[in-house]
Amino acid sequence: MGAFGAAVVVLAPLLPSETSPWIFIPVMMVVGMLMGALWGFIPGVLKARFQVNEIITTLMLNYIAILWNNFWIFNKWSDAGFQMTPTFERNAWLPRLADYAREYPFFSGLTLHLGFIVGDEPRKSQVVLLPNNLESAIGAHFPSTKFQRQILEKAGILSTGEDMEESGERQEIDL
Repeated sequence: MGAFGAAVVVLAPLLPSETSPWIFIPVMMVVGMLMGALWGFIPGVLKARFQVNEIITTLMLNYIAILWNNFWIFNKWSDAGFQMTPTFERNAWLPRLADYAREYPFFSGLTLHLGFIVGDEPRKSQVVLLPNNLESAIGAHFPSTKFQRQILEKAGILSTGEDMEESGERQEIDL
């Protein structure tokens, strides 16, 4: 859903097409993160308030997300009836290091990966302990309902970067 949020900025359009990439791309990222957080909030609330299994709810939400995106990609945003959106304006593209390789040979063949740390060591133990033994987590005074909701929101936010990277590229797939 992060890719949908980022695409809304370009295809709705929320910003004028001549906006600088230094504004356009961060706005796309923020909107994508908000959509991812909102999507992760749903199973977080269901787990925290109603003890609904988050695996089941996230799997079901995957089907809803697929249908939601297909509706927009194949119908409303379709590029002349093709199964893709129109190409984003160049200022909405993420820069690739390969684009700078001619000017700066250092970037030739180099790939950049950015990793995020979900939390510090006590938080990581909470991530492991909560799903396995709720009674132990409560005994250790872990804020279970709030923490479960926050973890699912962060997962939605962190998935946005990958979604944006894939949504901006056209790829042909041989079946």
